[in-house]
Amino acid sequence: MKSFCIKNNNKEIINYLLDSFFNIDLDSVYISHRSFCNYENFIIHYTGNNMEEFYDCFCEVLCDCIIYFYEHAIIKRLIDFDYFYFSTLEKKYILDICIDILEDEVDDYISRIDLIKNAVYHYIKKEKSMILDGFVLFRLYDYIKFMDSLVD
Repeated sequence: MKSFCIKNNNKEIINYLLDSFFNIDLDSVYISHRSFCNYENFIIHYTGNNMEEFYDCFCEVLCDCIIYFYEHAIIKRLIDFDYFYFSTLEKKYILDICIDILEDEVDDYISRIDLIKNAVYHYIKKEKSMILDGFVLFRLYDYIKFMDSLVD
């Protein structure tokens, strides 16, 4: 059995994860949601025998979640850091261009997904829980590096 806990305080993210995992096509998955002192905890338990299939499903859901909830904020943060001397209007223009590129480039989309899935896969194989915000900020180095090159 594999159990994994995702800690987050964003109710939209928790609801997204609950909906996504309830809709995956995988047997032997049990989900719970608990509130503790500092975080809302989304806990998934897998009692099946096909761990690779579980990891693939888990990585796909978490990857989609990261792209949906964090990607624009990551780009914005990179723009603010690298181009702090630009005006707000210029930064918005760069952000809009980056978003257009991300929406149009299939190869970039596949590369982004692969970078995130790889990081998630290696993390969940070793660990039992993650603070999602911290994971995005500190464990997605290759993905953020890719996004930084896009911003450049």
